[in-house]
Formats: sequence, C-alpha cells, structure tokens
Amino acid sequence: MTDFFRDMGPITNGEYISFQYNVNYAIANLGYVRINITTDASGTVFATDSLGSPIQDRLIVKMSYTYPHIDEVTLQPVVGYFTLVFDDQTTWGNTDANDSAYWYWMSGIEPIMIYQFT
Repeated sequence: MTDFFRDMGPITNGEYISFQYNVNYAIANLGYVRINITTDASGTVFATDSLGSPIQDRLIVKMSYTYPHIDEVTLQPVVGYFTLVFDDQTTWGNTDANDSAYWYWMSGIEPIMIYQFT
C-alpha cells in the first residue's frame, strides 16, 4: 500500500456540500436550477462554458463529481473534479485544487446571495 492510500483516508470528500444544499433548495422551491457562475465575488465577471459562452442564468441538467483517486495506469493521484452540464449540452468543470476560484448564485431565488464554490 502506498503512502498516498494510507494518508488518503476514507472517501468522504466534503467538497460542494453548500452547493448541493443550494441546488436542493432551488429544486424544492422552483422545480429547476438555473445558475450564474462568476470569477469574482461581486458577481460581475462571468465564467465561461466549454464553448466560451458566459454562464449566466443557465439551466443545469446534470451534475457529477469524480472523487480524488489514483489513476490505475500511471499510479498517479488525480484530484477531484466537479462538472455541470447545461441544457444546451455545454459543460463547466472545476477541480478541487481550484475550488475557491468561482462564485455562484441561483436565478429565481430571492434575495440574491452570491456563494463561493468551496
């Protein structure tokens, strides 16, 4: 067993817990999730999707999270990765290593509260 496995602990990653709470809240109250993602805490500089379009009032149709793991071929550590798929099939993703570089808010939820992805 490598030191990485020994030091890794159980797979109970706490990433994106507050985001998941906000997604559940939007679904319960709106029936859908429309998101805005920015690169600044003031919510003025929009992040871009896989085609370079701003992520502004975008409908989420799928979310996935890949836990940190060891690549079976290279035996190298792979950081966790979060992905959103929007209704136009474009995507946005972020690694755990870059988890605090973006902010978001859900369209349709009042008052508007901007949260940091963590």
